[in-house]
Amino acid sequence: MGLLDTIMNELPQEHAASQNSGVPAALTSLLEHGEGGGLIALAEKFNSAGLGQAFESWVGNGPDHAVAPEDLHRALGSEQVQNLAERSGMSKGELLPLLAQYLPKETLNNADCQAT
Repeated sequence: MGLLDTIMNELPQEHAASQNSGVPAALTSLLEHGEGGGLIALAEKFNSAGLGQAFESWVGNGPDHAVAPEDLHRALGSEQVQNLAERSGMSKGELLPLLAQYLPKETLNNADCQAT
């Protein structure tokens, strides 16, 4: 089972109904090497936004640092957030709090990624 599958299994049923919509679609877009560029590209975005330590906590062995939805928006950029919202079928206001909740899950601690 891959990282994305592990995260999907942790989502409440109302957010995990289909991998082609909602939070699963947004997470897929961010974490795979397509549109979002994968974990390395995501780490670079967080570093550029001054949130590198938070991201490193997600892929490290310590406790995960929380990131506010507005900080997540700043790290990802308006264009990518809009694309994720469109892909998920959710508004940015609905999607960002869910992404902020599920991106830092402990499952990222086992990711094969150098966040620096």
